[in-house]
Order: sequence, then structure tokens, then C-alpha cells
Amino acid sequence: MNAIVRFLLFWVLFISQSFLFSQNPLNASYKGVPDGEHIDYYSNSQIRTKWKIKNGNVVGEHLNYFKNGKIKEVDNFENGTFNGTNIELDKNGDTVIVEKYKHDTILYYKEFRYYAPHMLKLTAESFFTDTLNRNQF
Repeated sequence: MNAIVRFLLFWVLFISQSFLFSQNPLNASYKGVPDGEHIDYYSNSQIRTKWKIKNGNVVGEHLNYFKNGKIKEVDNFENGTFNGTNIELDKNGDTVIVEKYKHDTILYYKEFRYYAPHMLKLTAESFFTDTLNRNQF
């Protein structure tokens, strides 16, 4: 593969990923969406996502579920921005990622890896002292 083709392939992949991440529904404006709790369902009638809207912004807990009904993610919002502790779980209910935010600025990140059910090995932990907005990842 020549250098031009590799360069073009890289840019196509880079631009498409940037577009996908910029389309995160949590970053979207919910202007015109009624205030209150909203719930999406899987085709098997299990809850997929549960969140609250107030004045066009996601507020409070935003919950994502696996198809089996177990919680996958708990994100906390204030006026449409990450604020508080966010947790990602695996299908066994073990914590995979813990993040702490203040108004979309990440303060803390901890990632866990499990090599057998419930056997923990910590792989990454970071404390952020400068301002790193989640949209800069």
C-alpha cells in the first residue's frame, strides 16, 4: 500500500471516528424535549437507558443497562454536563471504570481489569490537576 493510500485511509478513519464521537447523544441539545424521566427499551422489553431532562439538559443519573437488565453505566449530570462520579460495570456487575467530573472536567480516572470473575487487577489510575474537558479525549 503506498503512502498516499495509507494517508487517505487514516484520515477517513480519523474523521469518521471524530464525527461519531461528536454525535454522542449526551452532548446533544434536548431543547423541546419534555422535562421529566425518559426510558428507552431493548426489543426484549428490558430497559436500555433511563435519564431525566430539565430545561433541555440531561440532569441527575443517566443509567445504561445490559440486555439482561443489569446496570452497565451510571453517569451523573448537572445541566447537561458530567458532574460527579460515573461508573461503568461489566456483565458480572464488577466495576470496570470510575471517573469523577466537575462540570465536564475530568478530575479522576480509574480502570480495572478482571482476569477471572471477581479477581481484580488494577491497570490504570490517573489524577488530573489541569483542566481536561471530556471532549478533548
